[in-house]
Amino acid sequence: GSDGKDGFSFGVDQDWKPITRTGVDGASLYPKENRIKFRDQGNWDHFQRLILNAKLMTQDRWGRLKVNEKRVAALLALTAVHDIMKMEMLLPELQGDHGPFHGYN
Repeated sequence: GSDGKDGFSFGVDQDWKPITRTGVDGASLYPKENRIKFRDQGNWDHFQRLILNAKLMTQDRWGRLKVNEKRVAALLALTAVHDIMKMEMLLPELQGDHGPFHGYN
């Protein structure tokens, strides 16, 4: 529905409600023209197929969509770990006794 398109394109407000096109001016969304174009011209059928193929959502025989909460939580955890591992102070280091190893010191 439009909630998903709006939320993905424009984000959510402080109450976790999707920001709509009419609320874009009040939000800090730059450049807003790109977000509006994405919302209007994005290939949402392909995006939905990606979400379904990744099993982040399921669809019943009547076409109703349901979020697979465990799978989404796993994806969010993976995303968080990925971002954390970009922080140099948290990167693992090879101990001197074991290096170099395949080019790692």
